[in-house]
Amino acid sequence: MMATRRATEADLDRILELGHLFYQERRAMLAPAYRHTEAPNPLDTMRTRISGDGFRTYVADHEGWIIAYLVARITTVPLPHDRFEREGRICDAFVLPEHRGQGVASALYAAASSWFDEEGCECEGLTVYANNPALTLYERWGFAPFSLNMRKRRIGGPGGEGHRADAGGRSPVGR
Repeated sequence: MMATRRATEADLDRILELGHLFYQERRAMLAPAYRHTEAPNPLDTMRTRISGDGFRTYVADHEGWIIAYLVARITTVPLPHDRFEREGRICDAFVLPEHRGQGVASALYAAASSWFDEEGCECEGLTVYANNPALTLYERWGFAPFSLNMRKRRIGGPGGEGHRADAGGRSPVGR
């Protein structure tokens, strides 16, 4: 049976293990010229995401073993005309492959969304690579494209040695 709960410092080592698997999946989605931009979260970062102000990390526990985690954050985002909104943000979400499609991520998201409600967030957000298979899941949760972040690798820049910008305007992910 699976249960979701808030992560504690005692979960840190397991979350770091899962975080490394998450990093490997994300990195594989990127074109070689962009892979240097991905790195696993260091210990101090994950410790802050478990117990720091404005963060909450939730885990899914299956028979005493953590099989998934989700990091949530509450932040303030700017709007036009010097206005601001409180945003609940999904920072990371990872479920072991053998447990995907069983509602684990949705259970973790429900816990984070409840926290966003409690804190009076006016919106929710997340950032995802264009070729991430989880896009359909996020759309089922009610997320929709909001803005487009485009990139071009500069010749000779970090990780871009010898690579030319894609003249076709195609996304750097997945190539």
